[in-house]
Amino acid sequence: QRRIVEILEEHLSHLDAADAELHWAQSRSDALLLAALRSHVESLRSTGTRFARVGEVASTTLGKMLDAKKSSGEPTPYLANINVRWGGFDLEKLKLVPLTTEERRRLTMLPGDVIVCEGGEPGRCAVWDREDSGVAYQKALHRVRVHDRQQLRPEYLALMLRETIQSGRADRLFTGTTIKHLPQEKLRLIEIPLPGSSVQVAALGELGAVAQSSHRLTAALDAAKSRSAALRRAVLAAAFEGKLTGRHTDAEVI
Repeated sequence: QRRIVEILEEHLSHLDAADAELHWAQSRSDALLLAALRSHVESLRSTGTRFARVGEVASTTLGKMLDAKKSSGEPTPYLANINVRWGGFDLEKLKLVPLTTEERRRLTMLPGDVIVCEGGEPGRCAVWDREDSGVAYQKALHRVRVHDRQQLRPEYLALMLRETIQSGRADRLFTGTTIKHLPQEKLRLIEIPLPGSSVQVAALGELGAVAQSSHRLTAALDAAKSRSAALRRAVLAAAFEGKLTGRHTDAEVI
């Protein structure tokens, strides 16, 4: 029994060390884009770029409190808080809720709408880019629709919201003690820079490249974490079946 424990500890200690490295790498990957965003915003501040509140440059609306038991209408897919990621959406497991024709018209998203989480991770956001999707959104999400896209590009707004949220400058706007929320009136108070269109386009190109690199790194790290978890299960299974000997052949067994 002691020998089995020693063998297990040796294998698991390697996995623990690998997991710690993966966690460190993930934190570095997350910091990569935020550092680029901060540098961009500070550069604009230093040059006297005008800042404006979200409520000045866009309209914001909350979705519908969705309760299938109390609703009537046509079954409609909808976004929940969990479906919104930083910079994208997870659309694989959308739920359905009955919505009337008027509700579908009011709650269906259009390309360029910035969808912002009200709770969960307040401020997490992404830009909707699908035509005629027929997907609605629930009450826990804000829909931010830019007034003038010549003045402010939705993709740029989303990145500036991300910088504000992840840098911690919006923490004072959150409500709640244990579960944080970003109410609509507070969201409208967030200030973002308004540089010229050419500056926004250039920034989207540069920051977009950093974001893509960060996403690729995150995907690779997620795959490595899954492999680590599978190896951990395999180590335990091999140990319980008495197949671990402490020799080099353990690797082939696992």
